Amino acid sequence: MYLALIVFTSVAASMSFFMVAYLFFVSKGGTIKKTALILLLLAITLRISKSAFYFLLYPKLQLWFLVWGFVGFSMIGPFVYNYYRPILGKNSQSKISTQLLHLVFPVIGLSLLIGFPYYVSLLYLLCLASMGMYLLASWRLQSQRKSGIGHQERKWEHVLFVCLLFLFAAFTLPYIIPYNESYSLGTAIASLVICFMFFFFLKYAPKLSSLEKKQGVDPETARLIIETLEQGLHYREASFSLHSFSEQLGIPKYIITQAIKEVYGKSFHAAINSFRIQDILEKLKHNLNQDDKIETLAYDVGFKNISTFYAVFKKETDMSPREYQQKMAQGL
Repeated sequence: MYLALIVFTSVAASMSFFMVAYLFFVSKGGTIKKTALILLLLAITLRISKSAFYFLLYPKLQLWFLVWGFVGFSMIGPFVYNYYRPILGKNSQSKISTQLLHLVFPVIGLSLLIGFPYYVSLLYLLCLASMGMYLLASWRLQSQRKSGIGHQERKWEHVLFVCLLFLFAAFTLPYIIPYNESYSLGTAIASLVICFMFFFFLKYAPKLSSLEKKQGVDPETARLIIETLEQGLHYREASFSLHSFSEQLGIPKYIITQAIKEVYGKSFHAAINSFRIQDILEKLKHNLNQDDKIETLAYDVGFKNISTFYAVFKKETDMSPREYQQKMAQGL
């Protein structure tokens, strides 16, 4: 049984490492989200490979692979949060001092593990708690976001998050049922989740690569652009344009365009139209203006051309406005 588990876990670790290698060597360009995804997958690789070594070396446990696993486990949470954080477009490039706060627990925990190895169970439990809190924070980010990504990319974001939830459940299992069998079952579930993530990654990797753009906009300037764009709701004005937005901020149009591409992977006009569609969906979701014609809502959020509205709506939701209204009316 252990031999089969070692092989299965090793295959899962290899798949995870393949995703890291693909993003690092094959996928071109560099974004904050891409870097965070690489580091997240690398952390998962370290954590799952630790389980393979556990079954391979048991009962002669070595400190080095416990450290190996701790480094990966303790960093999963911070990398999850930093991967989903740019979705909002706020503080997508935080100050270094803020980012370093995420390293406090991993660094202190690593020092304690090396100096006091008998604390390993407690430290791994704290890693689990940390991962849970970061997942909760990431879920809140997703629930608050204004979508600046396409339908296919949104699917990848959701599937990845579900996989991370199952990984968290798998890592929790040994603490609920404290027996070797539960650790084996948890490892098997985690390996299966990684395999599922891998095959889904193969489907969406080309699309993820196509969105990656080179950076170059000053972090504070990018933050100002994105926060003003989202919080000011200027996109609801029919006369809103790249030129007027540039004049309002006193920032050149090419910098605004580049910042929006870095954060959303879209052109200025495509991102604006996406925001407008999200506003309409939010109103329909909460049963607001349900008696209004959907075309009226389109004008209210800034669309000047109904044909453009229909095309953008179809692209964002994979259905026409009428089909979406019928779906909402049926309570689906």
